[in-house]
Amino acid sequence: MRLRTKIINVDLFQKIVLAVEKINKECVFFLTPKEIQLILTNDVTDGMQVWSGASVNLLFDEYRIESLNNGEIAFKINCADLNRALKSALEASEVIMKLTKKGNDPFLNFQIQKMSMHNSVILLQDIPVEILTAAQIASYVEPNLADPEVYIYLPPLKSVRNVVESMKNISDYLTISANMNGELTLQVEASLVSVNTYYNKLGHPAKGENTPSDPKQQAT
Repeated sequence: MRLRTKIINVDLFQKIVLAVEKINKECVFFLTPKEIQLILTNDVTDGMQVWSGASVNLLFDEYRIESLNNGEIAFKINCADLNRALKSALEASEVIMKLTKKGNDPFLNFQIQKMSMHNSVILLQDIPVEILTAAQIASYVEPNLADPEVYIYLPPLKSVRNVVESMKNISDYLTISANMNGELTLQVEASLVSVNTYYNKLGHPAKGENTPSDPKQQAT
């Protein structure tokens, strides 16, 4: 079993890990020749499943993975430790990630090279992992989801976050509505007040034959 790669998009990788860490402290890191996934299953998240990932080409370069399980490797890892390692690599000139062993114990190793005015510094970080067997990997099956009724691009996330932050002072519950006309509504209600924020002219990805025939079709 071998894994070695250069991380070329540390910022995106760290943001994916951070999103998963906010839900649970441990996840399954699943790597294949073409993509990586961070997985949370309903046995650790009170019924909620999370499958978050990206194409290998988006995050890595010089990607080498070998295993007896069709080139697939999976292991359990602490999200906080992984996030901490990636945060320390945000300003690095080069980051190498690989699987290593110390004795019989497996680790995910980060070799982080940082440049200063006069020299370069290499930081090494080892995160303990629990390697999963082929049978355990096979038990992780991403659920099939129905084609979406509505799909649009969100407005700038900073704008949405600011709106939601202000709305949470009014209610603990937020209603989100959208349609294929590119319209999005965020709404909160309390006993004496109702607040709505509207966005329009939002685009949506082409889905071919799966595109709803009625652009006014709305999902809430």
